[in-house]
Amino acid sequence: MPRPWKTNRAVFRCVTGPAGKQVMKTGWRNKLGCGVLLVLGAGCVAPSSSDQVFQVGIRDGHFIERASGRPVALRGFNYIRLYHSHGTFDPAHYDGAAASGVFRRLHGDGFNVVRVFINTHEEVPGAVAQKGQAGLAPAYLRNVADFLLRARREHVAVILSMEQFPRVSPYVELLAPLPGEIHGLNAAYLVPAYLSAKEAFLGAFIAGLKQVDPRCLEAVCAYDLSNELCYFGAPPFTLTAPNGRTYRLPEQRQELADEAAIFYINRMSAAIRAAQPGALVCAGVFTYRAVGKTGPGDFRLDTADWKNRYPFRPLAILRSQADFLDLHFYPANAAEFERDLQSIEFPAVQRAAGACGKPVMACEFGAFKQSFPTAAGAAQWMVELGGRLAALGGGWLYWTLDTHEQSKELWHACEADGLIYRRLREVPPKN
Repeated sequence: MPRPWKTNRAVFRCVTGPAGKQVMKTGWRNKLGCGVLLVLGAGCVAPSSSDQVFQVGIRDGHFIERASGRPVALRGFNYIRLYHSHGTFDPAHYDGAAASGVFRRLHGDGFNVVRVFINTHEEVPGAVAQKGQAGLAPAYLRNVADFLLRARREHVAVILSMEQFPRVSPYVELLAPLPGEIHGLNAAYLVPAYLSAKEAFLGAFIAGLKQVDPRCLEAVCAYDLSNELCYFGAPPFTLTAPNGRTYRLPEQRQELADEAAIFYINRMSAAIRAAQPGALVCAGVFTYRAVGKTGPGDFRLDTADWKNRYPFRPLAILRSQADFLDLHFYPANAAEFERDLQSIEFPAVQRAAGACGKPVMACEFGAFKQSFPTAAGAAQWMVELGGRLAALGGGWLYWTLDTHEQSKELWHACEADGLIYRRLREVPPKN
């Protein structure tokens, strides 16, 4: 998302399901997916009788169902809990049974994908690794594998957003002091040692899941290399990129940004495919307009620090070995959406995607409450925006399904008795 978060906790009321069956106790003990279970009635949709696993592939620039070869539009939700950062798989909060109920409901309503985040912040409780402990946390990996197996059973695919590598052994042993000209957050893309550490983490993570149960990997739709790939702070970053080329700055600043992005994506994609042959990889960005920029080459600094981010150029991503391009949109109206598209050079992006046979989808779109004071207003625009995004051809994922911890800032789909969820069911797969 292009803006910082604020979190809060909400208390959900008890509701009654079919035949008077109580589906949730008072409060929010059943945390994962509790919103959609409450407002829609868990257990109403029986699991599919088919044993066929829903797996996603790509052919001729379109997503397909691998088993049948039929084209498929990806439609679903970001599925996020915010305990100590992204806490969906935090052993203190994870609820697999609730996840199964959500997957059944989504599949029954025509949705087929969820996107979740892997928490790599080693200094917070319940992350994939813990400060002072070597390697990845077995309990966390078991929870991720359990989630994937439950999604697999209910014919829902999962996009895993991998974030950065945790600063624990053995990854930190690969690092060295940063060159003085590189901003700390840019090191992930511009310092060879940081690329090596991320490669090692990706390989260990997939190996860890495989060790728990290799079947769980069948539910992975794609690996998102890191949410909203971007550079931070004041350029010029550095004179020499990890590809070994030296750039003249400032005149070659955008060229440096593009080629370093491609080099990073290619290295990470290769690491993932080495650990899981045939896996899909996506690279996602917000638009330049979302951070007050006109487009590529606009490296202005702003007094609002969150605007001092420079997304990887979509045209550069399409030149990389990523399998598809993920674009994020939070416009308040059609005019802002058009400016979003202009800022990312979308006509050229669309042509390039067609030429290289890569789908374009929106793994995030949503509605800020500052722009939409009522759920009805948000739902009306989300349906229209969902239709516009469907026309891109790849599909969309709404932000978010039921993240009540963020409900002061954004409309999640299950608020207002699930109004946005119900309206999104009406959006045809492709307009």
